[in-house]
Amino acid sequence: MKRTEPFPTLSVIIPTYQRAADVQRLLGSLEAQMQNVDVFVVDDCSPDPGIFNGVKDRFPAVHFVHLQRNEGPGGSRNRGAREATADVLLFLDSDTELVPGSIETVREFFAAHPEAQVCSGGISPEPINGGFFPRYKALLETSWVPDHDSEVTFVSGRCFAVRRSAFLQVGGFNTAYAGADVEDFDLGYRLKRQFGAIRFLKDLKVKHRYPSMWQQARLYYRRVILWMALRSTADKFDNVGTTRREGLISVLSALLPIVLVATVSTGFIMPGLLFLGLTVIVNRKFLRRCLREQGFIFAVRALFCHSYLAIWICAGVAVALCAKRAPRQQAVRKAAEAGHA
Repeated sequence: MKRTEPFPTLSVIIPTYQRAADVQRLLGSLEAQMQNVDVFVVDDCSPDPGIFNGVKDRFPAVHFVHLQRNEGPGGSRNRGAREATADVLLFLDSDTELVPGSIETVREFFAAHPEAQVCSGGISPEPINGGFFPRYKALLETSWVPDHDSEVTFVSGRCFAVRRSAFLQVGGFNTAYAGADVEDFDLGYRLKRQFGAIRFLKDLKVKHRYPSMWQQARLYYRRVILWMALRSTADKFDNVGTTRREGLISVLSALLPIVLVATVSTGFIMPGLLFLGLTVIVNRKFLRRCLREQGFIFAVRALFCHSYLAIWICAGVAVALCAKRAPRQQAVRKAAEAGHA
């Protein structure tokens, strides 16, 4: 990547809540990359801020900010941005580890592209925690993203960089989102509308610690409801992750266990097998990766895990559509009542 201006100054911002062990692990992954970089850890009003004392002793150069009231991930990131003074802000979630070389990738990108305002990173196929589900989730998310630098339509809250001036100009994160919701989608849409292309950098990536399958299902359900409301502000579907194709895959995957049970119980096995084949075909990119890296049994488990999560996603979509339809039905009812008056 050809450099056309001096390397920009860089600040890393890490929001956290009661995750001292995670923060220590993340800072450890940053340690070899922290030359000429300011790091801000923003504690979102943990009940016992003393849990970070050991981390502070281990990393004395890191700036720790303790909020006096809980402001959520968006508010914590905004506070970090106000504390920082660097040209570029790199946001990382506390349950991640930064892959070596990522900071150099960010600085080289902004030096080579002085017109660029924001870039987003990806995920490592190796999760921080072990077990089937974390590995499944990491492989699933890496199957969504491009294998080369390209344009995307939103930023990934767990790993993205933005010029501080642009971040402040759009008003930072929307603090109306109280949790880890779709605040990163919202910010990305606003940045894209105001400044144009968001660049995905394949060499900017993190390892992630994933929740349990049950926790992930609940997160999907909540986030898809919020995303459905937010999507009306975007021009079209996203080109990574939340695409029309991924929507179709979710519908087919959600229907798979229902179709299989229905066809087997009624003796009409062939339609169920055909539907299974169709579901495998639409998931072929992800399943090929599972087969190649983890084997046949893992791929079978992954397909039905996909179905379980897809049911929660489709349930969220249904709730969002009903909520959107309800005001219209009320308006029609009121109009009808007025007509009979």
